[in-house]
Amino acid sequence: MPFRAEGTFDGVVNADPVTILLIEDDPDQLRVLAAHLSCAGHECVLAPSGEHALEAWCGRSFDLVVTDLRLPGIDGCQLIEHLAHAEMVPVIVVTGFRSDFDHRLRCTPALVVLEKPFTPSRLLAEIPAIALAFVGLIQGAAVS
Repeated sequence: MPFRAEGTFDGVVNADPVTILLIEDDPDQLRVLAAHLSCAGHECVLAPSGEHALEAWCGRSFDLVVTDLRLPGIDGCQLIEHLAHAEMVPVIVVTGFRSDFDHRLRCTPALVVLEKPFTPSRLLAEIPAIALAFVGLIQGAAVS
């Protein structure tokens, strides 16, 4: 599995803007999250479903994935598993259904789970934290 180390996740953890694949099936939530992330300087590519996310993934490179867990069609767990086979990327899962959190993803590296409801500032605060976790994974892989 290749490790990508670009942008903020190249070993320097700071608040530099990142390119985020944002997946949320609630259009209002998607707009609100995208607005807050964009105001903080991050570039967001929006996807209202897992299928749309896979289409976007094929055409671009992303520094971070933020996804809802319950999605129509391909759900968040299936999406994360698919993306993990393609490339290592940090993931923030947002869900109102913590009990649905699939045990398969507990072993996924660089994964943060935010329970709904949460504030956009909480999401913004998680970006440097997950960057730090991802840098640790990259450095650990380089040593191995």
